[in-house]
Amino acid sequence: MLPCNLCRTLTEESDLSGGVCSVCSPWWPSVKSKVELTPAWQKDAEECKFSDDILKWIEENNVQPDDEGWAEVLSKIMEDVDPSELLDEWNDSTISLILQDIKNVIIPELPLFQRGIYRIQTPHRLSSDLRFGKIMDTEVLYDDGVLRIDGHKIAYGPGNLLMRFLLEKRNDPGGRFSRVMQQLLGLSAKDLSQRDRLPETGSNRKWESGFRLAGSVRPFLLGSEFNLPDPPFDWSPEGFDLVVLDNERNRHRMPLPKSSRAIETFTAVWNGRDGSRLAKLLRGISFRWAINSGVIQSDSVANPTERSFQLLRTIVDSMPYIEVNGFQISIIGTSGVEWRISAGIGVHGAPYIVRPVGRTPQGKSVLFREVCVYDDAEHLPIGDRIATMALGLMNDEDTAKRVDTVRLGIEMVTRHFSDSLHKPREVPYR
Repeated sequence: MLPCNLCRTLTEESDLSGGVCSVCSPWWPSVKSKVELTPAWQKDAEECKFSDDILKWIEENNVQPDDEGWAEVLSKIMEDVDPSELLDEWNDSTISLILQDIKNVIIPELPLFQRGIYRIQTPHRLSSDLRFGKIMDTEVLYDDGVLRIDGHKIAYGPGNLLMRFLLEKRNDPGGRFSRVMQQLLGLSAKDLSQRDRLPETGSNRKWESGFRLAGSVRPFLLGSEFNLPDPPFDWSPEGFDLVVLDNERNRHRMPLPKSSRAIETFTAVWNGRDGSRLAKLLRGISFRWAINSGVIQSDSVANPTERSFQLLRTIVDSMPYIEVNGFQISIIGTSGVEWRISAGIGVHGAPYIVRPVGRTPQGKSVLFREVCVYDDAEHLPIGDRIATMALGLMNDEDTAKRVDTVRLGIEMVTRHFSDSLHKPREVPYR
């Protein structure tokens, strides 16, 4: 199997066309140049000469990119910080034992604890709040597919790392974890599920500016302009990883520190808290250390565009009422109406076109005119916007209550083809 050039999902070679899968193929021409560019930060890191001495020290002392190794490297860079200040009392084995107990009461499919980054599951709702009680002082609740930690909603990210934040006796673990997510992945902690009211245009047409998604789907909005574009970080349940490209476009994946103190320090220095010179030094060291010590992993994602299409691919692969139909994504809504999302410039410059579909009694498809379902999310990668739209249309009866144009699209089809609509047996998201 080979990775798709866009979503990086391992795919049978026979199912790839021009190196991309059927889900990504319609949008590949519009994002190809962006994905194939060497990230700007990496060009700067390659040219950084400040890091030569520290890299030589790393090689001579066989320093490994684990908690102890990162503590030593960060201490050497910052000079006035002792390595012990960057370590916590926990290790991977201890955290794993704690997680085994917690998983008995938490829905185990929560993406925080799953290796499949965007594993989509039917959300569950507990009848009462789940509290971890004596394990930690922080109040942790589970509801609607997300963990609520002292008011912070966290639906995805490295679960093992989150546990370290929670177990350490420091204030605001949920907020600190969210800020690390923001600074490493280019995300801001603004939860889409809080956006209940939609703005109205002068023509009284409601615009969709964020569907209420299942908790396993990206709950944050891109918003930080401080970071360089295309942050090179990815994550697994164990922690964050740095992914860099070599001259042959191989992807080298190296773990970042898992100690909550070390990852916070790394993130702050990387983003310039202690000045641009120190940030450039850390970036130069990290890049060359990853090239030398990282594992070559062809399906690793190296930028938000790839990550967003990985999300879209997972949704199409896992949802029974979403599939690829030629060069379009076909969605059967809870209303029974079929919707199709195709590549192209849609209403208000959206990177997709949405149309409802009807069928004659003879089974012939009738494609209706485009529906205006503007998502007001230019700041999000294209794959995120398409994935959000697909999930919203799959639950079109609920979406129609908030978006007039979706309601009108349903009415337009049912008026003509009410006897030949699809009738889903069950509703994955209600």
